[in-house]
Amino acid sequence: MKPINRDSPVPAYYQIALDLQERIRRHEWTTGEQIPPEEELARRYGVSRITMRQAMAELVKDGILVRQRGSGTFVSQRPMPLVHDLSLPISFSGKLRQMGFDLSSRVLQSQTFYEPLESVMQHLQIGASDPVAYLKRLMFINDQPTAIDRSWFSESLCPGIAEQPLIDNSLSKTLAERYGLMPVRSEMGLEVVRAAEKDARLLKTFIDSPLILLTTVLYLDDGKPLEYSMTTWLGDRIRFNLSSTDASSVAADAPFAISLKQNAR
Repeated sequence: MKPINRDSPVPAYYQIALDLQERIRRHEWTTGEQIPPEEELARRYGVSRITMRQAMAELVKDGILVRQRGSGTFVSQRPMPLVHDLSLPISFSGKLRQMGFDLSSRVLQSQTFYEPLESVMQHLQIGASDPVAYLKRLMFINDQPTAIDRSWFSESLCPGIAEQPLIDNSLSKTLAERYGLMPVRSEMGLEVVRAAEKDARLLKTFIDSPLILLTTVLYLDDGKPLEYSMTTWLGDRIRFNLSSTDASSVAADAPFAISLKQNAR
């Protein structure tokens, strides 16, 4: 057990969370095993039960621990946080499956618009008279609602995509098999937004809860935009990681503007 550093700027609860995570990584407690009660751990670390509760809540949030009412707290069957590395040239769904997570979705709305919004026209590089297909999907990870995806496509590239069911409920598979379209590059932007009432209900969270908005444009090999999407993720269920080899881009006094690019899914 690593002692708490009272002089550290890192909060005590987070020091404990990191130590518990390391102990689980070393298999001090194995998958499915119950960890000691909150009161006992608080006594061992020399902290209050409130601090101990905060530390355990951090690991529950990351999916490392799971609480079972009336039974205690156990090491999760998948003791790992859900982290998506934006620097990797791999699809998000593919990355999830490699990590042992199950990704599914449900189409909430599918429609063709004949007067697209200005922002959609700009991102898809189309004119005001060009029809646009729109899909709104609720995304689930391990059967838990985790994100809302809104996607727009030029109808000329994907005729009828809003009128037909997705192949195996997969958008990427539908684009590849039905239309022969394989994106090769993406540009992304990240920002934090607040959950509106309708989105909060879909995601089973509170109004004004922080969400991570991931805006993406996928491009074909000829440089033509294929898809413009806005995906709002529950901030406590996913983390995004970005690596940089340019030290100037992470300097404290560097301009706070980053263009994210990666090979597409």
